Amino acid sequence: MSHPNRNTRPHILIVGGANTGRSPIAAAFLSRILSDHELEWTVETAGVIGYDDDPPEPEACYAMDDFDLDISSHRARTITPNMVEQATVLLAIDTSVFHALRAHYPAIVDRVTTLGNLAGQLRDIPDPYRMQVSAWVSYAREIETMLQNGLQPLIQMVQTVQMVQHHHAAPAPPPAEANLPPPPLPRTGQTDQADQADQADQADQANQDNTGRPRPQPAPPPSQAEQARTAAAERCIRILTVIHDMPALIAWDNARNQLETEFQTMSTAPLHPTDFVQPYTNMLRALLAMIPGTPTPDQLNRLRSAVEPLRTAIDQEAITALSTLLAHWGRS
Repeated sequence: MSHPNRNTRPHILIVGGANTGRSPIAAAFLSRILSDHELEWTVETAGVIGYDDDPPEPEACYAMDDFDLDISSHRARTITPNMVEQATVLLAIDTSVFHALRAHYPAIVDRVTTLGNLAGQLRDIPDPYRMQVSAWVSYAREIETMLQNGLQPLIQMVQTVQMVQHHHAAPAPPPAEANLPPPPLPRTGQTDQADQADQADQADQANQDNTGRPRPQPAPPPSQAEQARTAAAERCIRILTVIHDMPALIAWDNARNQLETEFQTMSTAPLHPTDFVQPYTNMLRALLAMIPGTPTPDQLNRLRSAVEPLRTAIDQEAITALSTLLAHWGRS
């Protein structure tokens, strides 16, 4: 069996939906298969709507006991552009996840495949969420078989990707030494003082526009709290977008729980004293309670619009707009 280039350790990212069931199961099996073949690869997982920090489904853990594999330490996470960039190959757990990845990361066309395609099968392993442990065991066994059958195609895919990456990463030749400018001559004394004065004048001019007025200074970088708020809001928007575009990808009950968790976390961390995030997220949770079943596409659009203001501090105008939405929600 041919092995990929060991100079660069291959990195396989298995991508699921919520990243609490099939993807950690597949990662555990793939890690063992690679170890059996003495392939020192990195295997990680993520989800297109990863329920960040959630443990695996209990049934998944029980099922893996039958295979002498422990996945209880796994914690879910949402896929990020950095994860995509680091991965040699992205292995989508099913076709829906594959299309979600292609839609969000079109540049990965040559680095992504599905588990079924890898094994040469036109089949997706169903999501056994809320099924009996026996169903989880059956699907886990099928995942293991598909990974065993897909090992050689995966090795070939890794080799191809690494060859392309090596070709694009070839360093450019350094410039000829003769073309380098000579080093500046050292200067001391009053010449240095004059230079410092000139530099101060240039700095003053750089901070002024053509009329001599001060140029507007760039905004300070966002604080860690602001970055955390934005990231949480983006996760909520991503969940609602994926459910709107691909409703079969993940169960609404799971999505609702994740949204409520994100709202609760944001409500406890206002960005400043006049940030009305707590009453705003309370109203959002009330809005979720008004959706008895899977929301309609129109309801998802309006819910997503209501979540978007959470990217920043909530003002009174946002509170008023959400109050109006709540008042008219049941009539629409």
